[in-house]
Amino acid sequence: MHVTWIHDHAAFLGGAESYVFRTAERLRARGVRSTLLYRVDGAFDRRFLAPFDGAFPQVDVGRQVADLAPDVVYAQKASGRVLRAAARHARTLRFVHDHALFCLREHKYTLRGATCSRPLGAHCYARCGGLKRSEGFPGVRLVSLGGLQREQALHRRHAELVVGSLYLKRHAEAHGFAPRRVHHLPLPVDRAAPGAARRDPRRLLFVGALLRSKGLDVLLEALATRPALHLRVVGRGAQRDWVAGEVRRLGLGARVRLVGPRHGRALAQEYAEAGALVLPSRTPETFGLVAVEALAHGTPVVASAVGGVGEWLVPWRTGLAVPSNDAAALA
Repeated sequence: MHVTWIHDHAAFLGGAESYVFRTAERLRARGVRSTLLYRVDGAFDRRFLAPFDGAFPQVDVGRQVADLAPDVVYAQKASGRVLRAAARHARTLRFVHDHALFCLREHKYTLRGATCSRPLGAHCYARCGGLKRSEGFPGVRLVSLGGLQREQALHRRHAELVVGSLYLKRHAEAHGFAPRRVHHLPLPVDRAAPGAARRDPRRLLFVGALLRSKGLDVLLEALATRPALHLRVVGRGAQRDWVAGEVRRLGLGARVRLVGPRHGRALAQEYAEAGALVLPSRTPETFGLVAVEALAHGTPVVASAVGGVGEWLVPWRTGLAVPSNDAAALA
């Protein structure tokens, strides 16, 4: 069997990339060939290519898929146009791990910071102001409800969806995707090998993108009221400077360290040494892979009770669930 992967990046950036890498690795052990098509302007790390038999920049996806002749195309964060080109030549699956297909702001929370659970509609303009963040001047751009609805139509026609939670399956179906074309596959996490790391019960850990949608500002406000605790922030993101500014504003410079991204053994050590991992998202997590990875290391979790989190977080057994966007409850 031959699988062609379509992904923005060929590098270890976050949970989605870890999922692609580990799945390709497992498939290779079973004799399945994998080829990666990554974006020309995407991140690149040669180590990421280890489980793939070939890797090429995306130039003409339709022609590339035709030449590769895979049994299955498995796409992550591909546009409807790319899916249409791929679907002409092979069965095409789209792995959905975020809300970009279902939300004008992409993160399912309002301008006021409230978590949103409603399907896409005209009401979204009132909640997001018709704007979303973008790179470059002036930092925002107009968004189109009609454009996103057309993108959904291309997905419905040319791809089947793969999702990691029942929450996201129901959300996709609420947007007109046929239940038989939305496949629920919980994300795999390996049990961690016992280690010699010494756990610090006063250390909190955050792992994820440095974005407001992840609720880091809520976590910092909660931490400000708990002077005995300190926090390690693992990850990168477009709003790192904003996070650093919040740390300074709250006077937390001595208790918060922004350590950048960690992978492999280094990330495993972060999990093993933390007293708890905190997932304070205001966006509904579509699964919350980093938190389940923490549990695999014996690290309890404190998480916002939104999205797919409730499918694996058992309050008072595997951790604590709190309302999103509520610093007092989190504290």
